[in-house]
Amino acid sequence: MLNDQAIRDSRGRMLAPLPGTQPITHANARTLALKRWEKYRREAVQKVTGIIAKEVDPSIETGAQAYAVVLAHHAKLLIQSKQPRIYDVEKLGQLMTGASQESQRGNAGDPPAGVIIAQPATLMELVDILERRRELDKQQARAIEGQAHE
Repeated sequence: MLNDQAIRDSRGRMLAPLPGTQPITHANARTLALKRWEKYRREAVQKVTGIIAKEVDPSIETGAQAYAVVLAHHAKLLIQSKQPRIYDVEKLGQLMTGASQESQRGNAGDPPAGVIIAQPATLMELVDILERRRELDKQQARAIEGQAHE
């Protein structure tokens, strides 16, 4: 690299990374994306907070305060509505209480209903018990059929 300028081919593609840059690899792509999304989220919060502070209430300083102002505005619109939708009322309740469908279902680490999670040895033992139970049911059915035909 000459004079900290990028070396490019005839089509403008980079031939070597710039000094101090971290190449994106499979191992670090997710971390870099999370950093980028967090940066965008923070910038959006700052922008919205600034607009609300400027146009609605100069005492607003944080994203949480700005969120409360927006939520209060939507609550007012919902109350003034002649025909509020139940979905809007439920959504407002979720936003006000912090409750969501995911938190009502249980912890994020919990498996969905109907899914069994266990160690492989435990699952094999369960399969063995179920097979023995099925065999006993078959034998009992044969015994009952034999008694009915006598």
